[in-house]
Amino acid sequence: MSTAEPAGPIHVQGPVSIARQHGEACFHCGAVAKTLYADGSITLPGSDRVWPVVTCGCRRQAAVPARPVPSTKGLSEDQLRGTACVWCDKPVTTETAVDLGARPYRRLDVRSSWFPRACEPCAENGGPA
Repeated sequence: MSTAEPAGPIHVQGPVSIARQHGEACFHCGAVAKTLYADGSITLPGSDRVWPVVTCGCRRQAAVPARPVPSTKGLSEDQLRGTACVWCDKPVTTETAVDLGARPYRRLDVRSSWFPRACEPCAENGGPA
């Protein structure tokens, strides 16, 4: 059993759905029908309130990539959808993907977020294995 202090809340930059923000859905994939487990906490821009985060265990969060995530320009549809690694284009599944965190995305006049994912070897190396 670990005696380490729990990490402080993670500051989230992008938008978060109400269900995820209130701990009613998996923070990573949005699942509500699976068993959910406590996975830390977050704060949102402009607020000091700490929100609980739950997960169904669907993915692991990469600490910080050693190099920047590639630009969305030139990425395949699978890479943009999160079904392929952003660096090597290898297919990833919910079980094998490593979440690289929400990133701002702008297409034409629409501002949104995209959620890049990587295969384990690329996530560990911060880029193509």
